[in-house]
Amino acid sequence: MNDLRVVFAFALMLFSAWLFYKRWKHMGNKMVLREFMEQGAIVLDVRDADEFSGRHFRNAINIPLAALSSRLTELGEKNTPIIVYCSSGMRSRRARTILIEAGFSHVENGINAAHLDALR
Repeated sequence: MNDLRVVFAFALMLFSAWLFYKRWKHMGNKMVLREFMEQGAIVLDVRDADEFSGRHFRNAINIPLAALSSRLTELGEKNTPIIVYCSSGMRSRRARTILIEAGFSHVENGINAAHLDALR
């Protein structure tokens, strides 16, 4: 019975550490996103055109993830701050990787429009 308590306590400690890390990381992301917005960042929606037309973050531009590599010149200078977002954060994470590999130096994953709206 004591072994089970030790295992449970250890699992609880790991879970608590994980929650703390996620919250800390999320807070840091919010601060960077706010700073990028204050700098006039490009807000890039990488969802499909149908998704974009339904609802999107104010002043966002739409370049679907599938077309991103061929439309990089539309984003201007490579030192311009860019916030990418999609529906869940999966496509925007991939878009961030594409942009960084193409030489863009200030790119953050904004996750989704609701996440960005919460920063206002």
